[in-house]
Amino acid sequence: MIGGLFRIRVDVRGVNGRIPTILDRFDMGVRIATLHREQTPPIRLALLGHEPMIHPERFGEIVARNRGADARVFTVEAEALDWLTAA
Repeated sequence: MIGGLFRIRVDVRGVNGRIPTILDRFDMGVRIATLHREQTPPIRLALLGHEPMIHPERFGEIVARNRGADARVFTVEAEALDWLTAA
């Protein structure tokens, strides 16, 4: 925990298999936002992955952020770590 905020990096670059549908991505975004609301202290979540497992337009991220989550999706590890440690 840094500055009263849990900072979490989830690395799914090794995940293979069925590509998530739009509904899967929507559900994941909603679940992340729910976790964000229920967590004390708050969390900052960076998900690190690769396309096609990560939607090219970051649909799940948009869903989560629109519902108040402090979450971002990255394909470059250095960018994820920079964002996590900022602010």
